[in-house]
Formats: sequence, structure tokens, C-alpha cells
Amino acid sequence: MCSSWDGSRPSLPSCCPFYLVIPASSYKLSRTIRVTVFMLLALSIMLCNFGQDWEVGFIRTRTPYKAGTADQIEAEIGVRLGLRSVNITLKGKPQNESSSLAGEVINYNERFTWVWAQGRPGFGPYAGHIQRDFRAAQQRGSPYPILWVAEYFTFDGEGIRFGRHYRTAGWYSHIVLWAAFPTWVMTVLLFKMVIRYAALAVVLIGVLLVIPVMIWSCFRNPIELEIPFEDGILTTKFGWCFYLALLTGLMCIAIGAVLFGLSVKGYQDKLIDFFGNNPWKLLAEVDYSPTDAENSSVCQTPGMIEMELFNRFPSRCRGGLTPTSSFLPKSSTGATNPSFTLDACDGAVAGSSADLCDDVFLESPTTKTEGSKDDSPASDKQE
Repeated sequence: MCSSWDGSRPSLPSCCPFYLVIPASSYKLSRTIRVTVFMLLALSIMLCNFGQDWEVGFIRTRTPYKAGTADQIEAEIGVRLGLRSVNITLKGKPQNESSSLAGEVINYNERFTWVWAQGRPGFGPYAGHIQRDFRAAQQRGSPYPILWVAEYFTFDGEGIRFGRHYRTAGWYSHIVLWAAFPTWVMTVLLFKMVIRYAALAVVLIGVLLVIPVMIWSCFRNPIELEIPFEDGILTTKFGWCFYLALLTGLMCIAIGAVLFGLSVKGYQDKLIDFFGNNPWKLLAEVDYSPTDAENSSVCQTPGMIEMELFNRFPSRCRGGLTPTSSFLPKSSTGATNPSFTLDACDGAVAGSSADLCDDVFLESPTTKTEGSKDDSPASDKQE
């Protein structure tokens, strides 16, 4: 639909409360960085999808104003091309202050949409969306400069098919950008599971952002868009949405490749700590106070916690003390499988968490200290 613009813009402070709350509600800088980066990435995807500045052009010129008056105006005409439509803006003032246009406010912004069918030739009820919007603007009496620019997107023949090519490029680009959004959701979930797979998902997001840039650059009319006016020619160039998609895509590819390389080269522990996947936090969150030890089912069966850690984070559970052997898998010879041993003094355990190691990670029943008594029922029976 074509609509007039009142000139208002959203204020920047109204968009910032969320980011002002994050540092106050988080005690870790890494969490703030993660949330901010994820939110900015999602915002970039949606801006690239619905932004109206994939291609822009401006010109200052003298031009007739509209039907019913012979006066000319000094106008600034702008064209903003998005994936779904073209916005045409007109701002100006009468060339002669004593003319019949004196005191009239000239400020227009009209949108002509091409989603998504090409339609039949002409301007009838089965024509394309942009052809019908153009005919409605004519009946509404829109200014001449707006109609002059919009008419270029209604032609469809003899090498002048600007509307067809922009519609095709917008169709395929918006599909790929919509695929990038669920990939972003999957990436957020993967960062809480397997960082290596999450890094590959970040690379995939970058690829899905670069592909629309390539589509928009390749699906073009053989003749470049040039609209002549009295004082010059209106041409277009790539806008900030185009470069936002390109830069964000390249950054995602680079960041994903770096994260994948770090996870492969032995920095898995540092990545786990940064992204909040440290398995030792499971132990730190359990209350092992003496008053509740008898009533705590977790304290009565500490091996269950150990096995949960082994199943989820086997790469961090290597060497050191042997957890409760009754909960550990056995090898074919009946001995405890050494691949499931856990280092209770890992560097990730610090402060109060180190005290929990003494309570949770028990010695293997096969090892005994000097002077210890065998109170098992089997020994009593032998005596």
C-alpha cells in the first residue's frame, strides 16, 4: 500500500532499556557479551530481511509538481529498494514563493510493493502488485516525480524489466534470510550443548547471510536503472542493508571458524567456561550441608552425580581419584574402566567447590588406608 510519511523517527533511548538491564542482572561479563552478541545477530538478520535500504539513490532537481498546477518545485527525490518493495520519497519547496504552492508542505513517502507474483501484463485486477499500486497512485493524484520513478518498475519488456529482476532477487533473498533465523535459534541451543557443532552453525549463519548478497548482486536487469530528470540522472547504489548482510555474514564465518579451530586444538575447557557449560557447576549448585546430608537423596548416592558428569562431559573427566565404583562401568576383566576416572582437583574447581570434591568423589573400595578395619559382613562371617 502507498502511504504518506509524517517525518517521525523512533528515538534511540527507547531501544536501549534491555541492554541497560543486562549488566546489572549478570555477575559475569562473559554472559553479557554472549547475550549481546546473540541479540545483535538476530537483529541484523531481521533488519536485512525487512530493511528498505538494499539499494538507494537520491537526486536534487527542478521538476513539475502534480496535475492541476503548472508551477515547478525544487525537490529532493529518493529511491529506497528493499526485498519486498520500493519506497519513493519527495521533499521540496515551491520554486517561486509567490506561486499558488506558497505555504504547501511537500513531503511524500510512498511505497510500491511487488510481493510476490508477477501477474498479467497491464494494470487490471490480475496484474502484478506493483502495477496495481501504480494505478492507484495515479487515481489518487500523486506528484509527478513519484509517478515518474514508479513507472520504471512497471515496464516488463524490451530489456526494461527492473521490477521483474528486483522482485526475483527479493524473493530468493528473503527465503534464504528466513532460513538464517531458525539457524540462529538452533545455534543458541547448541552453544549450551556441543560448542563444536555450535561453531559450525555460526558458519552456516554466515553463509546464509552472504548468499542473499550474491543473489541481489547477480539478479539484475541488463540495463542499469537510470531515471533522467531536468537537472541530472537518478542512479542507485548498494545501501546499508546490503553491506550489513555482507559484513555480518563474513564475521559469522570468521568467528565460527575460529571457535571450531579452538575446540579442535585443545581449548575446549576455556570455551566451556566462557559459554557457561562448565560441568562443575552441577556440583556447586548442590547443597551438601551436614544438617541435610541424611535427608538428601543426592548425598546418599553421590555416584549418580558423577555418572551424569561422565555421560555429559567425558572429555573433562580424565585421571585422578576414582568415583564410587558401584556406579562406574566395568571392563571385560571386572576392573573399573580407566576412561571414566575423574580428576577431582581440576583447575575448574575453585573456592568452596573444592570442598565438595571430598564429599562427592569417594575413594575406590579396592584401595584401603593403613589401620582401617574391614567392617563388611563378609569379614565378620569369616571371624
